[in-house]
Amino acid sequence: MTGLLWLDSALLSVSLLNTILLLWLGLTVLLHTERRTWGVGVVGCGLLLGAAFFVSHTAMLGHDLHYATRGMEFWWRVGWVPVVALPLAWYVAILWYAGFWSDDCNVVRRRHRVWLVLCMTAACGIVLLLTVGSSLPSYAQVAQLAWPGSLTSGRVSLLFALYPIYVVLCIALSLAALRRPAQSVWAMGARARQRARPWLIATSATLLVVSLLVAGILAWIIANAAERAAFSIYREMSLQIAWLDLIVSSLIAVSVLFLGQAIVSYEIFTGRTLPRRGLAQNWQHIVAVGTGFSLLAGASMATALRPVYSLLVVGLLTTLSSVLLGRRFFGERARTLAQLRPLAVSPHLYDSLGSLPDADVTVDASIRFGSLCENVIGARVAYLVPLGRMLPLCPAPLSYPGGLPCPSVSDLAVQIKASTVLCVALDPASFGGAGWGVPLKSGRDLVGLLLLGDRADRGLYSEEEIEIARASSERLLDLLAVGETAQRLTLLLRQRISESRVLEGQGRRVLHDQVLPQLHTAILYLSSANSERAKRAAEPLSEAHRQISDLIHEVSLSHPQELAECGLGKALCAFVESDLGDEFSDVAWHIAPDAEKAAQDLPVFVLEVLFFAARELIRNAARHGRGDSPNGALVLRVSMEMASDLTQELILSIEDDGVGFSSSEEVMSSTALGGGQGLRLHSAMLTAVGAQMQVVPSDMGGTRSLIVLPLNVWTAASL
Repeated sequence: MTGLLWLDSALLSVSLLNTILLLWLGLTVLLHTERRTWGVGVVGCGLLLGAAFFVSHTAMLGHDLHYATRGMEFWWRVGWVPVVALPLAWYVAILWYAGFWSDDCNVVRRRHRVWLVLCMTAACGIVLLLTVGSSLPSYAQVAQLAWPGSLTSGRVSLLFALYPIYVVLCIALSLAALRRPAQSVWAMGARARQRARPWLIATSATLLVVSLLVAGILAWIIANAAERAAFSIYREMSLQIAWLDLIVSSLIAVSVLFLGQAIVSYEIFTGRTLPRRGLAQNWQHIVAVGTGFSLLAGASMATALRPVYSLLVVGLLTTLSSVLLGRRFFGERARTLAQLRPLAVSPHLYDSLGSLPDADVTVDASIRFGSLCENVIGARVAYLVPLGRMLPLCPAPLSYPGGLPCPSVSDLAVQIKASTVLCVALDPASFGGAGWGVPLKSGRDLVGLLLLGDRADRGLYSEEEIEIARASSERLLDLLAVGETAQRLTLLLRQRISESRVLEGQGRRVLHDQVLPQLHTAILYLSSANSERAKRAAEPLSEAHRQISDLIHEVSLSHPQELAECGLGKALCAFVESDLGDEFSDVAWHIAPDAEKAAQDLPVFVLEVLFFAARELIRNAARHGRGDSPNGALVLRVSMEMASDLTQELILSIEDDGVGFSSSEEVMSSTALGGGQGLRLHSAMLTAVGAQMQVVPSDMGGTRSLIVLPLNVWTAASL
């Protein structure tokens, strides 16, 4: 140590900070890689070698630099391993990044093939000089500057002449490779490389300055060591060396910050398609914590505090770091949930089935898509284009901002169909400003494309944002398809109801206007005949005439005009009295006037759906209410009223005191329905008009069936 408190503290702090940052970056590259290649291994191991060098550097600063001990000698020898390997490792890593080993990138290989061999030869020569003979002075000689005479040795002279040239050559060639890299083979590598290259150039330029400084320092030490004649001169050189060490370490710290920005913001060395948002935040956290820890540790060591105080400082800083990291984690989680909440809200497809036929199922999807683009991923321009089997169900693409014409994607769909990448780079001029294409798949089938423009903040999309956008877009396509399918089925069911009503009316008119008169005429002819045989033939015709007349009378209750005139409640009363009068011991009716009035304002075909569903429920109560006791008493209670709250719902209740059912599922079972079609069909018809059927246990001990119809869908203004 120099004896100057603030200088010693600064030296220790910067060295320790470099150790922490290089170790974090090295482990991050090795552990977060997507495709483990030898290039990733070189980068990660090179960063770890840098961390190892500063481990030895920090350990040496913790000793008295004026004295040679076994520990100092050990760290002096060990520190030369990364010192020799790091320049070549950086050059090889930059060549790998620039495409030197790609099959279609021969330009970079032709420019740097000879230089790479030369650098590797120089590295091998330096290693040979360090391991053979006594080329490297001992730390005792270095500490006392007692080795100028040894420079007469050829090996030592060659070592100190070759190493500066080797370092400067490796870093300068790295800069040359970064100036003209090859084309990327990544899906988004070209744009990531373009954004990361300034940081890598800044890193290499800083390292070039460091290498020139190291070469100058070696030359200066060799030139001045022989002239050391007094302790004052020796001390002055020691302070100057400490200052130079601080400058070099600080420049390396700056280069590490540049490199870290390139690694975490664009993930150029992990092989991933996109950066991850959390990695950049973790880098900011480790820089802040590492800086604080290094300053405190350097100050405590320089002031020679008791170990217990240093331990307390480390413990407090670790606790504070953990608390801040947890706070950031939960804050990020809360922000993510807030962004995703509009996408996770239920679309209420079941409620929309009762909407009028002109309801647009794409409105809700457009709002959700706009929220995704604006609040979650921050895209300037975006298009959601359905393809394949989704195209007939989602014919209209979605765009953000709304109203933008969707570009043609037919050729892109063919190219991207067999691709497994997360996204592909596009030409914004050809795709309406969209620079990225994200395939949307269901299983192995391509069901759509998500086209994204640049972010509003001009940043690069993170991997999490693309995955969220892809999953949300696939869900939006599913919602559009399901909503469109449900509305088409609803319209088809309503059409079938109308057709059935027309056919029923036509059949009734044919029976009443044509068949019955003909039967009546035939009966009159046969009755007037004197033949006993003719009179006997008239009897079955008379019976058929009576049955057809009764059938017409029964069916007339469901005639649209007559049902609308007498009302739903009276129609149900007439049905029970005429058809099921002997099936129940007692029938209690409660028809609220406001409910009857609200029912009269409903469309006729809605009344028919309610009537037929209620009739089926009453028949089921008569058929199954007594269970195994066919002669037992059975009470029926029918009520129609408005909901007590402000929901404006018409509630039709059919209740009995029979054996009941254990669950709603049993009511819908085939045993209870005599084949499984009765209530299922009526439940679907009720859904088509916006109503729903509920089956619950009755206070009377049997079953209570409820038909609930929201009236806001069928107001007079919407008819």
